[in-house]
Amino acid sequence: MEYITSAQNGKVKALRKCMQNKKYRQQMGLFVVEGEKMVKEACADGMAVDVIFLRKDLAGKIEGLPEEKCVLVTDQVLRAVSDTVTPQGIVASLHMPEADLAAMADKENALLLLCENVSDPGNLGTLVRCADAAGADGVVLCGCADLYNPKTVRATMSSLYHIPVVVQRDAAGTAAWLNEQGFLTCAAALGAQETPYGADFKGKTVLCVGNEANGLTKNLLEQCSHHVEIPMPGQAESLNVACAAAVLLYEAVRQRIKEK
Repeated sequence: MEYITSAQNGKVKALRKCMQNKKYRQQMGLFVVEGEKMVKEACADGMAVDVIFLRKDLAGKIEGLPEEKCVLVTDQVLRAVSDTVTPQGIVASLHMPEADLAAMADKENALLLLCENVSDPGNLGTLVRCADAAGADGVVLCGCADLYNPKTVRATMSSLYHIPVVVQRDAAGTAAWLNEQGFLTCAAALGAQETPYGADFKGKTVLCVGNEANGLTKNLLEQCSHHVEIPMPGQAESLNVACAAAVLLYEAVRQRIKEK
């Protein structure tokens, strides 16, 4: 295997730039993951690997890695490309997976999660993870934080490999299109008269959640056929957006399991 000892090496600079620069990530179609678990799962799930940086002492000790993609590096190199305080000995750049909204929407009784203007990378990653856990058919992002920000990627806990995620510019236009495809478009909205438990999520359904502080925009709310409010009998003013999405997603899961 190639052995890199300098942080000034061209491959090291490219991976560091991919880690730090959104525009460069999009241009190259690559994103970075760290840690044995996330790298091994990427390989096991068939993600397209660009390169794997592996600390020299770990050579031959981690199973399931494509040897032809591995480059041995020093601790100094890992610190140069790591986004964590303590590098875990392995970092990889992966090709961004492709996803298509029409294909997601075409599935029978498709369940989608639409996120509008979610600004926190940790929240966004958790939303993807929740949708994956609930068996949703896809996630739609409109005006959100960067899906491939290292913090977002870590928060997905590898769910990014399992569920298709598409980015759309116009949330209201996307909801209108989904209405035309026969979806029930359901908005999480404070003050709504209906609860999630009175809605029917067994058919094609898109669940819409919004910005942490401001919720969904007026334009998107106007396109949604149903507005629901999650009951909060306690004193908390609101739920974290990922918590709210989990409540909605698992109500859909409950209804669909009951139908079976």
